[in-house]
Amino acid sequence: LSVHSACNCRCVMCDIWKANAEKREISPEDLSRHVEAIRALRVQRVMLTGGEPLLHRNLWALCSELQALRIRVTLVTTGLLIEQHAAAVASYVDTVVISLDGPGHLHDAIRRVKGGFDRIAKGVTALRAQEPAPRLIARTVVQRDNAAAIDAVITAAHRMGFDEISFLAADVSSPAFNRPEPWSAG
Repeated sequence: LSVHSACNCRCVMCDIWKANAEKREISPEDLSRHVEAIRALRVQRVMLTGGEPLLHRNLWALCSELQALRIRVTLVTTGLLIEQHAAAVASYVDTVVISLDGPGHLHDAIRRVKGGFDRIAKGVTALRAQEPAPRLIARTVVQRDNAAAIDAVITAAHRMGFDEISFLAADVSSPAFNRPEPWSAG
């Protein structure tokens, strides 16, 4: 469920951030209109994505409605806002997938956010302090800039305290990642 269209990163492999001028988010009322269909489909888990879901103005109202339906929630995030939302995340979310594309300097270069790696580390620490702490998954988009550093990504994820790590290949042959057309061979 893409709950917010804007993003707070400027990733080299993604153009979602370029659409920030037309910010869109799902309102609790939008979600309410679909409750009967959600029940009929017997939805068990919803993955909140975006852009960056933590930019949503009323994310916790959406999560509350999902909890009332006994739906488990996974949050997919850049991780930059986790520290300030740690208590709410732990209250409403059972699994958090956080983008991690390398050790400090490499992650920050790929995501084009100075200090982003350190903000993620602080957010993971803040989530670990919550009771209960949600399951934490590091998600790495493998692409040209970090393909040779997978071992360093794994080491960084372990040191930060993630429960697991997953890898996603950058899709350069389709309009994924908000690319208007597939990438050139170069």
